[in-house]
Amino acid sequence: MASLRLEGDVNSLSVRQQQFLRDVLDKRGFKNNKVVIKPLGKAGDNYVANVKQIIVEKENGESLKIVAKVAPTIEFIRLTMSTANVFENERLIYEVLLPKFSKLQKDAGVPKEYQYQYAECYGALSDTLHEMILLEDLNVKGYAMLDRLNFLTDDIVKTVLKNLAIYHSISFVIKQAEPAYYEDLKLKFFNNWSHAIKQPPFQNHYTTMIKDTITILNNDKYASVIKNILSKMQEHDADLKNKDVNTVIHHGDAWTNNLLFKSLNGKPTECILIDYQIATAVSPVYDLLFMIFNCTDYATRREHYQDWINYYHSELDKSLSFFGLRAESLYPIDQLNSDLKTHSGFQLGLIILFASFSVRSSDEAAEMKDKMQTSDGDTETDLMQISRMETKSRSLYVNKITSTIDSYYELGYL
Repeated sequence: MASLRLEGDVNSLSVRQQQFLRDVLDKRGFKNNKVVIKPLGKAGDNYVANVKQIIVEKENGESLKIVAKVAPTIEFIRLTMSTANVFENERLIYEVLLPKFSKLQKDAGVPKEYQYQYAECYGALSDTLHEMILLEDLNVKGYAMLDRLNFLTDDIVKTVLKNLAIYHSISFVIKQAEPAYYEDLKLKFFNNWSHAIKQPPFQNHYTTMIKDTITILNNDKYASVIKNILSKMQEHDADLKNKDVNTVIHHGDAWTNNLLFKSLNGKPTECILIDYQIATAVSPVYDLLFMIFNCTDYATRREHYQDWINYYHSELDKSLSFFGLRAESLYPIDQLNSDLKTHSGFQLGLIILFASFSVRSSDEAAEMKDKMQTSDGDTETDLMQISRMETKSRSLYVNKITSTIDSYYELGYL
């Protein structure tokens, strides 16, 4: 009897995951093919999942390439990262939300340039300790990741904002057409950060990081802003539970490593968002603040920030217009600007935390991930110490924090 032949990094997949892969490929017509499994990416690209490339060789000499996101099995990482929950978030996005919106757009005759693009999902396994998502390898279509240590330019930021506007419009459209369906769907998403900030281990690690940061900054202007940032995040999160806020199913992790670009003459012209594990129902400005302040520098923000916000709103309006809806009615620009200020404090806390990971070199990131995989939690606070960063990384981190706070002051967010 014909059987798929798995080769390469096979043991990185559990027996259950191997069988799931075989089942998925069998349904796609692969019976007696060689399947090569390889590690994919470099340290710093992904802390929540182990990423593999799966190459299925075809009889005609061509191949099908798949990206497999494989859940970690180490208990400490699973608890810290809420692995089961965030994998379920991404499954809901790829198997429920995006296909539904794609059909809505096609039924409405939305032009191709405003049809939301995403990687095809070949299958998702939700078994505890064996979670895995199989996705189309977008590199085959010419999409590539930019250097995470380089800031995005004005034109690239607008490309991302257009994608976020189209993506956010999904929720507005569904809320108008099927409000009960949207309310039921949003309750299925796990709010990772709302959960994390209530956990003592996270609180201890975050407090250590902030104390370390204040020591390194040695500047009262910046120290006073971040000194009680965790408690302010907790207060903000608790306050939101008692308010009816404008929500969308946001992306949650829109930064350089989760943005793939197709370029023309060396210039990025098309963008696709990947990695929806932090998706949940919150204000759309969470994505805007997170992307802008994680991916741009102070000078570019100072010149273009309000233009970016206006551009996002105009693109949201265009996407909604294909369904007979208007952004000014559903989410007026004044409300958008108000929400940016309201939620900026919570996002500042995330930006600081995220910078402590994202500015590190690949060697540092590899060391950090190795420690996370062998830690029992007792030494985890060491991973958060900014003072242990390489000199260049620490300089990048300090610049990220101080320039973000400078922008916040100028925008009236502080």
